[in-house]
Amino acid sequence: MKRVMGMALATTLALLLPALPAAAQGVSITLVPRSAAETEALRLALMLYALREGGSGVVQGGQGNAAALLQSGGGQVGLIRQRGRGHRATLTQTAPGTAWAIIQGGRGAQAAVTQDRPGDVGLTLQYGW
Repeated sequence: MKRVMGMALATTLALLLPALPAAAQGVSITLVPRSAAETEALRLALMLYALREGGSGVVQGGQGNAAALLQSGGGQVGLIRQRGRGHRATLTQTAPGTAWAIIQGGRGAQAAVTQDRPGDVGLTLQYGW
């Protein structure tokens, strides 16, 4: 899964970098399903990844990273993965059946996601420089 996510992020960055302004400090991509089938596929992928990693939670590598995962209710999957330095992420899940992952690399990426609609699913990929 790490290798696939890494390759997806690298490909996305390669496509987007020529279009970014010189003053850009990073890139952030949020993926949200458009159909019921896509929603269930992404939910299953996040659930399997969470199962592999020991459940919902925060994994950090690097220096000066900060993350908060706040959950109330049931049936939620929340993942924050930070690699690099100076990242900030908050994932708040207050509705049942929600699933989201925030994956940050490089330095200085910032994300705040709130899930307050039942069944909300998504993925945020960020890379800062």
